[in-house]
Amino acid sequence: MTLHGKKNGRGWRFLEHTADIRIEMCGTDLKEVFVNAAFALSHLLGAKSDLPTSDKLEVDLEADGYEDLLVEWLRELLYRNQTSGFLVAEPRITTLTPTRVKATLRGRHVDMEAVGPDFEIKGVTYHGLSIRKDDNTYTATVVFDI
Repeated sequence: MTLHGKKNGRGWRFLEHTADIRIEMCGTDLKEVFVNAAFALSHLLGAKSDLPTSDKLEVDLEADGYEDLLVEWLRELLYRNQTSGFLVAEPRITTLTPTRVKATLRGRHVDMEAVGPDFEIKGVTYHGLSIRKDDNTYTATVVFDI
């Protein structure tokens, strides 16, 4: 499978899963992993690569460790989409510690019925969740319940 997304061939990709959607995100650091996770979720929600960035949101989340923080990050982005149709085009993480992520999200509020994703994402799960470091690459795996 190929990786989708940004820098140096790193980004994210779909992995096989029997009933849900499993995605692997990579990066040279954990900030890049979180950014690629936002891109992957936006793609799943139907965002096009040329999504305008007319809207801006601030996010400040806390959790007990990077894995919990990644789940909370994705849940917050999903919540923002489900409640107001916000799709992330440019996530910029300003703070990332084992217990906190702060970010500025640029994107657009859209009519989700017009975007028309192929399925409804019900949630972000802890099933199969992992973050690991190999050599100079961080890799995270997460499963979305559909």
